[in-house]
Amino acid sequence: MPSANRVVWGHALTQIGVVVRRGSFPVALLAVVLILATAMQAPAGFGPVWILALPVLTFVLGRAFAIGLGAAGWMTFPPEHRAVLAELGARARVNA
Repeated sequence: MPSANRVVWGHALTQIGVVVRRGSFPVALLAVVLILATAMQAPAGFGPVWILALPVLTFVLGRAFAIGLGAAGWMTFPPEHRAVLAELGARARVNA
């Protein structure tokens, strides 16, 4: 794959990872709202522990998926592009 395509794909994967990371908290909140709205109608065998664990699992799995997407994007970048991004990140931390 040409280097330019690797940069484009790497940035696309990384940006999708950021969107998933930012969306994991609102989705977990939505799960809480839905659970509270249907708390009285819980299916048989679906205990309260599992009902309360669903938002936490949603949040954690969303974050883990986002980390995986970011890592896949980072691995897709050519080594020269990773070096440039690492230097930009180091400069940003020093200037912050």
